[in-house]
Amino acid sequence: MSSPQPGTPVIFIERNETKVAIDACDAESISCVAQQAKLEKRLLLKLDTRMLILVVIYILNYIDRSNTTAARLQGFEQDLHLEGQEYSTVLSILYVGYIIMQVPSNLFLNWVGRPSIYLPCCMMVWGIISALTGALYLHSFTGALLARFFIGFVEASFYPGALFLISRWYKRDEVGLRTTLLCCGSLLSSAWGALIASGILGGMQGKLGHAAWRWLFYIEGSLTIFVAICATFILPDFPHNTRWLSPEERQLAISRLEEDVRANVNDPGESVDVSAVKGLWMALTDWKVWWFAGVATLQILAQSLGIFFPTLSATMGFNTTISLVLCAPPWIFTTLVAFVVSRHSDKNRRRFVYIAATDFAGIVGFIIAMCTMNITARYISLFLMAQMYAGLIVFYAWMSNSFPQPPAKRAASIALINALSQLGNVIGAYVWPTVWGPTYRYSMAICLACAVLVISMCWVMSRHLTSLNKRSEKEEHGAHEEGRVVPGFRYLVAARLQGFEQDLHLQGQEYSTVLSILFIGYILMQVPSNLFLNWLGRPSIYLPSCMIVWGVLSILTGITTNFTGALLSRFFIGFVEAAFFPGVLFLISRWYKREEIGLRSAIVTCGSLMSNGWGALIASGILEGMQGKLGHAAWRWLFYVEGSMTIFVAICAIFILPDFPHNTRWLSPEERQLAVSRLREDGTSESDDVTAMKGLWMAVSDWKVWWFAVAATVQLLSQSFCIFFPTLSATMGFNTTISLVLCAPPWIFTTILAFALSRYSDKTRRRFVYIAASESVAILGFIIAICTMNIAARYLSLFFMTQMFAGLIVFYAWMSNSFPQPPAKRAASLALINGLSQLGNVVGSYVWPSGWGPTYRYSFAICMATAALFIGMCWVMSLHLASLNRKMDTEEQAARENGEATSKRRYLV
Repeated sequence: MSSPQPGTPVIFIERNETKVAIDACDAESISCVAQQAKLEKRLLLKLDTRMLILVVIYILNYIDRSNTTAARLQGFEQDLHLEGQEYSTVLSILYVGYIIMQVPSNLFLNWVGRPSIYLPCCMMVWGIISALTGALYLHSFTGALLARFFIGFVEASFYPGALFLISRWYKRDEVGLRTTLLCCGSLLSSAWGALIASGILGGMQGKLGHAAWRWLFYIEGSLTIFVAICATFILPDFPHNTRWLSPEERQLAISRLEEDVRANVNDPGESVDVSAVKGLWMALTDWKVWWFAGVATLQILAQSLGIFFPTLSATMGFNTTISLVLCAPPWIFTTLVAFVVSRHSDKNRRRFVYIAATDFAGIVGFIIAMCTMNITARYISLFLMAQMYAGLIVFYAWMSNSFPQPPAKRAASIALINALSQLGNVIGAYVWPTVWGPTYRYSMAICLACAVLVISMCWVMSRHLTSLNKRSEKEEHGAHEEGRVVPGFRYLVAARLQGFEQDLHLQGQEYSTVLSILFIGYILMQVPSNLFLNWLGRPSIYLPSCMIVWGVLSILTGITTNFTGALLSRFFIGFVEAAFFPGVLFLISRWYKREEIGLRSAIVTCGSLMSNGWGALIASGILEGMQGKLGHAAWRWLFYVEGSMTIFVAICAIFILPDFPHNTRWLSPEERQLAVSRLREDGTSESDDVTAMKGLWMAVSDWKVWWFAVAATVQLLSQSFCIFFPTLSATMGFNTTISLVLCAPPWIFTTILAFALSRYSDKTRRRFVYIAASESVAILGFIIAICTMNIAARYLSLFFMTQMFAGLIVFYAWMSNSFPQPPAKRAASLALINGLSQLGNVVGSYVWPSGWGPTYRYSFAICMATAALFIGMCWVMSLHLASLNRKMDTEEQAARENGEATSKRRYLV
């Protein structure tokens, strides 16, 4: 038996075709062995022949999805009068529908059990929509938006469904090659789709009075419908209900997978017969699903060049037809490379090394493209960039291998990862604005940074899975126990140190789920809450009311007795707490000028820093002195006392907080007029003629919102150490009380530094340099913590790490500065960024498994990598905003020369 390699979740076994169990045969008979091997070979040949239709479907899936980029070269934008970010929105809206439908679709497919009917029916629908798109697009942005959304909604069924179908027929060491053949469909679609488009766009202009780009949709949509009808008679269902299998073949297909599951199952007693809801829950509570989703999102964002490949080809200066023809060779070459790489990946039972190699080739391509506009070098760079898709194919095979059973969990996991990863496509649609062309250096830099982070995250996963393999080797039946996640969010950390987990009988990943569920509610409520606050106009009532509710919920957490109660209370606490932070940022932005926001944001955000310090001290006092009082455990008193304090402060806040400048009751008329005029002079209008929905749409369609959201997500992930600060303090070997007390000094020091940093940032009107400086200090702290367990050095590293919170405060001020008006857009932007960024906290809850302690080197490495990426993203944004400022300087200079008086607001960089 071969030893396991990095990048595989459990030990692979040598495939031995002579050991397939069929009841009708005697396994010891040589003739029976030969008969079994022959039958299995025939079964695989029959399956492979029929499964090839999936490749054809995937080609058409991608062609129907990406034909808009080819149509752009032949007047698509001009005919529809698209302006600004509208074209990018038309591209990205497809993935919104794509994300929404994937998980429900795969769960439904697992339940209905008829892929041969379900997948072709979905294909017919998207083919019809695509064929009608030429007419639906007509002359409006709205028609284009609706058609693209519903194409994505229906197309969502195919790819995760195809991966799930493959995983229901093939063994683990057979999945990689079949996944490769399937994914080659997307690569070939980029090649042949461009060739087909060049022929249609070159020869169909004006036929029957229709533009060539409309014919592109008519022809490709009709072709999709024809193939869907054929697929109904070709595709298999699942092994137990496929009609064209003989009884022997059906039994062989089932027994092959049963043997594969038995050989690789983590828990021999685990049932594979679970409901769809249970399977979904199992997927949601497995941290590897979220980790794979994060990697896939970054990988797809790094590969966003594929969406704009014809545009990049056109930068070499050729006409439309030649530019489209030149798109084909890189994708054909990548298809061949992907096939070879995936074949070797299966043969060598390794994943990570192949992903890293192909992504590194892509990085080299980005560097070449950033350095020169030479035609030859530029074209070579396109070949190298396209190689990242070969790595993505290996990644998909790795993903399928990592969730072998039960089928319901596998279906949910694959769909969930693939759905969340489409956020990369949504963001990627805004990464290539025409103002960055023809060099697109900023776009290349973004993709390069994402590729580096993908390699780092895959390396971490490979190390983790290798450790699981080693553990499996040591245990008698190959079973292994997943590493349990260590302490979490704020006072729950302290509560766990005093028996919280034991009293509620939490097991496995349940404690981690209790931590992360808060951020689900937090994410869901932020945008609606801020839009409601802008509409209501009464922060002095709304924010304290929310505060009272979460204080009551906190008290109720103290009386909970089980996992379900803790889960519900945490979810609703997050749901209500979501109103506060984005609401406060919005309130500050409605009162203060740009150079005043940083200091005020620092004062507010210092509350979170002080909570880490004083919260630990308060917790140490309560946990030390309240154990057993009135028959309650000390951790319950922690919730009672702190929840009651929250309610008391909320009541006081009702009489203290202001509303907005125009309706605050305790302002004199002169003060009110001054407050309004100050903001008007600063370029931040107080009047709001924009509805909440219009403001939300303006925020969603502004790529800077998504960029800030991703940057904030990366930053919160890099700061995930703060969730586990008491645990890191405890690694120095002190008892609970001392460990909690030692948490305070780093946060107190950071609070002082954050105040000074924000003050200077406002005074100098600069943001990026202060963010980069504080992040660099934190990176130094991570390096020290990785290199040594010396107590003094370890404690010093905690001081360094916490400095990144000072940078986060400046980042929040920068974010508020960048969306001045209208207020409805500002409210939606702040809430959207803060809401999406909480994904960093969700993922961060799983980045510190106890199996990596007490050194937590892998955890520190993750935080260090994400901090470096955050600096890179902020640098790109600062360059973009500086370029906008220079453009406004030029426009104002021209206006003054023409005798016009004009003054535009400048961005802080």
